[in-house]
Amino acid sequence: MSSLGQRIKGLRLNQGQTTKQVADAIDLTQDTYKRIESDIIIPHEQVLKRIAQYFEVTPEYLLREKNARIRLSAALRNFFYHNKGKAFRVLTSIGLIAAIAFPTINLIKSASDKGIPIVNSDNIENIIIGDYNTVIQYKKTDSIIELVDVSILEDGEFPVLDVKLRNSGDTIAFFYKMQFDMIEYYQMKNIHVEHYLPAEPSTNYDIILTDDSIQRFDISQKLPGNDIDRFTVTLATATGDPYVPAICVFSIRLYYNDEEYVESGNMVVPVSNSARIEGKYGSYTDMQLAYENYINLIRINKYDAVKSDRFTKILNSYEENKDVFT
Repeated sequence: MSSLGQRIKGLRLNQGQTTKQVADAIDLTQDTYKRIESDIIIPHEQVLKRIAQYFEVTPEYLLREKNARIRLSAALRNFFYHNKGKAFRVLTSIGLIAAIAFPTINLIKSASDKGIPIVNSDNIENIIIGDYNTVIQYKKTDSIIELVDVSILEDGEFPVLDVKLRNSGDTIAFFYKMQFDMIEYYQMKNIHVEHYLPAEPSTNYDIILTDDSIQRFDISQKLPGNDIDRFTVTLATATGDPYVPAICVFSIRLYYNDEEYVESGNMVVPVSNSARIEGKYGSYTDMQLAYENYINLIRINKYDAVKSDRFTKILNSYEENKDVFT
């Protein structure tokens, strides 16, 4: 007799589909879908319905419940795989022994033996245990978003923000907006008086910052429940001299769902102009401009904020040469 995973795999092969095509269509990761086909995990009721709908069969055809018996150990693996962070909360609530012995409590219901209907709603999730007659039901929590870290990467020409998020809730969070709260925008002066010919940028950058106090940019990012995500944002400017950066002091907000948001601490990041230079000629050093840059760098360094490596290097360079222009 074929297993659940074998039946699903057979349907996929009959339609000439890849695991990635099916996984994308039913909103699963390819790794999770492969585990279902390999009978390593058993899909939730709602996932099973999506699979059945995709292959135009009934869930009962996939399950063949009269003949299907699932070992308790496999069911428990399924429970922990799907719920990870929730597993501790659920098992703490009902007790590990209770979860294994299946006593009659509010969280555990026997659909066939006791005639208790399985509740299906957007706010209730059913965890199948054992022989498909026993389920754990619990109310889903809303998205609980944590901005784990925002790292400043400066390996390339332009700084990149590496944003890491965690969702400890049970529902998907949809991020749709990133806001920069610009605390200060100091455009450094080029202390070398030069003449040059500008060239058009050859690359489009993700975000062009200005000196506006609030700057908002559309993003499109989703973070499933009990999962993590990361994305990067490349920063550039379009003002000032192309040879020297603007020192930007800002924090960011990430908006999700219905005007909810998470925000970072303050950061100090030198951001370069995206303009390109075809050539230059003539140069001398303006000590007054060098002194002006130095005074402003000292002032900005007093912010309670994370300073990028490049900012620290610029400041140190001026400190080492301050005797020349002070």
